[in-house]
Formats: sequence, structure tokens, C-alpha cells
Amino acid sequence: MKREYGKDITLWGRYGTQRTLVHGFPAMVKREVNELCDLLGAGGGFILSPGLSIQNEVPLENAAAFIEVALARERLAS
Repeated sequence: MKREYGKDITLWGRYGTQRTLVHGFPAMVKREVNELCDLLGAGGGFILSPGLSIQNEVPLENAAAFIEVALARERLAS
């Protein structure tokens, strides 16, 4: 979708909340979020967000890792 329609649409969300965010480690979350931003954010048109609300079973460290990368990527973009 990004290759074909990326210049015409904005993608929102896409970071799953049921696998790595719940069961992984902060370094894994950071790596996945950066990969997602690199892939879908190339050329703009991407709003990073969890696919669903972050639930209580997500370790605080993993939620913080997601937010840390999001803020760092925002600073780089501006």
C-alpha cells in the first residue's frame, strides 16, 4: 500500500499491541517501532500509533520504550 498509494494517503497506527508490546522486552519494542517508522514513514504520510489501546498487561517498560522511540523520531522529523 505504501509503495502504491503512499503519496496520496496517510497511514495511521499499525504497531500491534498483542505480541511484542505484551511479551517482549524494551529493546525488541524499540527495534520494531524503528523498523515500522523506517518502512511506513519513508517519504511522510505515516502517523505512529498502537493498533489498539495499550492495555494493563503491557509492562510499563515496554510502553515507555514505545513512547521513547516515538518522541525521538518526532524530534528527528522536526
